[in-house]
Amino acid sequence: MQIVSEAMPQTPPHAISRMLRAYGPKLLRYAGVTCVNVVNGLLLLFFFHGVLGWPGIAANAAAVTISTIPAYLLSRRWVWEQTGPNRLGSEVAPFWAMAFLGLVVSTVMVGWASANFDADYIVYAANLAAFGVLWVIKFFVLEKLMWKSTDEPAKAANASTGTSSTAKVGRSAAKSAGRKAA
Repeated sequence: MQIVSEAMPQTPPHAISRMLRAYGPKLLRYAGVTCVNVVNGLLLLFFFHGVLGWPGIAANAAAVTISTIPAYLLSRRWVWEQTGPNRLGSEVAPFWAMAFLGLVVSTVMVGWASANFDADYIVYAANLAAFGVLWVIKFFVLEKLMWKSTDEPAKAANASTGTSSTAKVGRSAAKSAGRKAA
């Protein structure tokens, strides 16, 4: 028996809807971790730049370096539900590399803002803008490359087409059996 389903229209609203079904809960957890990290980073930036009087670049570098630790731990455990030991080469190093990229971009922005404006809030806004641009890119790098998760998107895709994983496995097995018999 072959299961036939109609293809879902590929309009932008349908694509967004499918993506939200596939990644919605994870994106919400990721946004929560991001909010925690933004607050940590800005508090540290305020402390180093506003209270201690460090130059914008040094203050931002210290804030990003320190705030990356809870960001990694929360992302790993709560967003991507990874357990077990941290893997230096395939988890910690790539996460820190992305944090370093964010550091470079945000440091350039903070340095420019600090040199051209006399208002602390512009320095903080430059930091937020730089990390905001990288936010979506980082999510998909973590999702597709680092902590490869295929369960949620597959479930959402199956739900939108009306098929189940069991039905797909059954079809695959039937096709394989047909090829072997031929």
